Amino acid sequence: MDGERVLIIVEASGGMLDDETDAIIERLEDTDEEKRQAPKWQRSLRSVEWILGSMRQPTQFQIYYFNREPHPVVENFRNQWLDLDNRKAISEVLTQMRQIVPQGGSNLERAFWESRQLFPLPDNIILIVDGLPTLSDSVNGDGNDPVKRLNMYTAAEQQILSGVPINTILLPSGYRDPDAAARYWLLANKTKGSFISPSKTWPDT
Repeated sequence: MDGERVLIIVEASGGMLDDETDAIIERLEDTDEEKRQAPKWQRSLRSVEWILGSMRQPTQFQIYYFNREPHPVVENFRNQWLDLDNRKAISEVLTQMRQIVPQGGSNLERAFWESRQLFPLPDNIILIVDGLPTLSDSVNGDGNDPVKRLNMYTAAEQQILSGVPINTILLPSGYRDPDAAARYWLLANKTKGSFISPSKTWPDT
């Protein structure tokens, strides 16, 4: 949680609707409101709340979510760093997060590229994902192919800010992603960050 400017990046793809592939496919037919209430997505939101509650001043923060494209949770706060004692801003961020509809694929390459556009740059990144990306600007192909997904992840790594630790929270995935845990663990080592794959009860207990 340490840093002057902490960027939280949250995956909001269709894969964040459930832990199992068949259940994800079924939930794709849900209404937007039902998708917002999907247990796995709700767990992601609680994770963000837990992270914010664990930070201490004078740390500033910003939150982006990504599927096909990265977006600031609150567009009016784009390129701004928010203070932890700004209760109005935190309330607006959390309110807007609850309006996000998880959908589409996940382009981690664009998400990392977007982190480079902030000024001043972040000095710590917390990444909440459920596996390797399914989309890439640099790699063509099927995001369901494990080899392609690994190549997409490798392309995303090229966009990482030098000297900034990446701390990954890897949630369970419905996709066959045998390389995901190893890759994010190696990323933590490479960037001097951290990696956790929490139990299903976290962050509630």
